[in-house]
Amino acid sequence: MKSVKLKMASFISVLLFLIILIGLLPSLTLSASAETSPNFSISVYGRDGSLQSSPNSYYYDGTAHVYKWADVEKFVFDFDATDIPAAIDDNGNLYYSVSVDIEYLKAYKENNNFYQGGTIYLNSCYSARYDGENGNQDLIKYKPEFNIDKGLTMSSITGIQATVNEWGIYKFRIIINNIPAYSDYYIIEPTREVYSLPQPTMRIVSSDSSLRNAYEFTLLNEELYRYIDASKLIWYAKGTTTDGKIYALTRNDLTKTAFSDCSDALYDENEWKRTGLEFIFDDDGKFGKWEIWCEYQPEGSSTPLESKITQIETKIAFNKMIVVWIIVPLALAGIAVTIGICIYKAKREKVY
Repeated sequence: MKSVKLKMASFISVLLFLIILIGLLPSLTLSASAETSPNFSISVYGRDGSLQSSPNSYYYDGTAHVYKWADVEKFVFDFDATDIPAAIDDNGNLYYSVSVDIEYLKAYKENNNFYQGGTIYLNSCYSARYDGENGNQDLIKYKPEFNIDKGLTMSSITGIQATVNEWGIYKFRIIINNIPAYSDYYIIEPTREVYSLPQPTMRIVSSDSSLRNAYEFTLLNEELYRYIDASKLIWYAKGTTTDGKIYALTRNDLTKTAFSDCSDALYDENEWKRTGLEFIFDDDGKFGKWEIWCEYQPEGSSTPLESKITQIETKIAFNKMIVVWIIVPLALAGIAVTIGICIYKAKREKVY
């Protein structure tokens, strides 16, 4: 009988212990993972210096804030002193550290996959360390700024030099005292709708590859196009050379109807930069009469905005400065030789 009572008492004791343990598990788990997470905010400022706001929307796997590139200038990071993780203890030396990492994808919001490939990862874009027990008071004064136009160029985590700037999708990782926290997505959209045709203007410049002239094209109404997706503004060239052949700018153009009468092209597609607000035309020694124009077709549009055609005639033209640099040394050399001969003759006359 006593044995039964002992077994019952033991069973009840074990049961009570398990109940108490289960009750304590949430608090045990909490205490094990209750490391303070960094609290920060990201402010977006406009080009007029005003604080910008944006309604929340959903992108990929989280919250997104959408802004127009034409309206915004920079991100400013702020750190909250009330939620800074405990200082790092380095053999009795306390310090606080903070760093900002950037994840960036040059893509539109409609492409709803931030990690599709092509995402750039830059670590420790901004960082600081503050020593001492009260270093957190200095840390909250640290407010790094990311200028969207200028951006950053540095080595990415793959070891390749990369640039993050202008329009695209940004996400930030803030690491304070080795504890990370992630931001929402910040989507910076380029200008899509422009209600004016591009208006090219041209000036003659020196070619970088020869003694020929080159031709630099820009837009008179650049202000309207400054914040577009530059890859959507494409320049074209078509010309008839002195031997009667008709050329396109690149080989890819030969498949288009407008270039069906062309027999060849000046360059392969990746040999010459043909997009953006500036364009350099070099005829590669194929002298003749050329037509230059550009087209802007924003993402999602089926109708391009086509500029007027600029007509030019290319011919052999030497860079005057190069001629000067050739003639001057020759002239100086001739003078030196003449002086040398005169001195030599004078010495011989003295001998005799």
